[in-house]
Amino acid sequence: MSEYLTKEYKKYHWGTEPTGTIKTRSKYHSDKMISYGRCCEFHLSDEMKLSKQKPEYILEIPETHLHTSYLLFDSSKKKKPLMIELDPETQKEFKELYKENPNEPEKLKDIAKISGGYQANRRYPNVMAKPLGYCTHIVYRTIKKPDGLSSYIHEFGEPYRNKKWTQNRSSL
Repeated sequence: MSEYLTKEYKKYHWGTEPTGTIKTRSKYHSDKMISYGRCCEFHLSDEMKLSKQKPEYILEIPETHLHTSYLLFDSSKKKKPLMIELDPETQKEFKELYKENPNEPEKLKDIAKISGGYQANRRYPNVMAKPLGYCTHIVYRTIKKPDGLSSYIHEFGEPYRNKKWTQNRSSL
């Protein structure tokens, strides 16, 4: 692992040294990916509300699959976009949600524009997808000093970095 990636990892894990590297399966991940930790849960909502919200659906990743489910970020990007790599069993559950979804497939880029923000302007692969819902929280597990092995909640919603979702939303 490069000195740069080690330094970045330690910054996000409060001084904890990395223990190894992860070989990701996605061709869309850069070689500057850093793990926040192992994905444990995804909290999804049917609609985006302008305040904290409770999810309608929680997808829990079984303990036996945590070793191959990661929440990552691309350290080469200014805004550090989150990336997710899931184990094959969890991918199957997402595929079932996808099949049950009555919406017609759309371009991934068009789906990103629905929720707005800087993610709407990123480059995406030319693939068709269906929205499964709005992600309200991702729970992940990692080791950070001085907490040791702990679960953390990455919450999405308003306010985020003191910006409101309601700003510049007239195009929807």
